[in-house]
Amino acid sequence: MGKETPLDRAVEKIGNLQPDVIIIDSDDPQVDLGMLVSTMMRQGVNVKVIGLNLNDNCLWIYRGEQRIAREVKDLLEAIQI
Repeated sequence: MGKETPLDRAVEKIGNLQPDVIIIDSDDPQVDLGMLVSTMMRQGVNVKVIGLNLNDNCLWIYRGEQRIAREVKDLLEAIQI
């Protein structure tokens, strides 16, 4: 079967909660955004993921889209996509 990891448990919790969107600090060295998204895809969890880099205000949107967040409204627009 395989060993359960903290990432697997996190994805399971996300799947149970079924949020509309998840916002993650993409510059956090403890979070591998690519691994999170691929694990979610593998487990069939369909949630919009936004990686927000707090150092340069870049938004990474789980559809391979990148934007620059200059204002709060930019983040709100990304959530609504």
